[in-house]
Formats: sequence, C-alpha cells, structure tokens
Amino acid sequence: MNKLAYILEIIWLILSVLCLGIGVYTIISPKAETNFIFLLLSIISFLMYRVRRGRRLKKSAP
Repeated sequence: MNKLAYILEIIWLILSVLCLGIGVYTIISPKAETNFIFLLLSIISFLMYRVRRGRRLKKSAP
C-alpha cells in the first residue's frame, strides 16, 4: 500500500511540472492564446502532492 501512495505522489508531481510548463509556454508564446487554467492546475496538482506526501509520511512515522 505504501508503494501505491508513493506512485500517486510522483504522478501528482509530474502533472504539476507538466501543467506549469504548458502554462508558461502558453503565456510566452505569441501565437497561443493565454490560458491561466494550466497554471491553476499546476498549483492544485502541487498542493495534492504535498497533501499526499504529508499523509504518507505521517502514516509511516512511529
């Protein structure tokens, strides 16, 4: 079960980084329209990563 929690953490972290990259690209790119939804998704994904990590570490602590 602990491996599943760790895998979910990594998935949230990867999603956060990808959304941040896409968000920055859409803001910088002159041809693409500005979408702040990717930046919002990046923040939400990072917060989910922190919550999952905190719960996993708290659960595994003696």
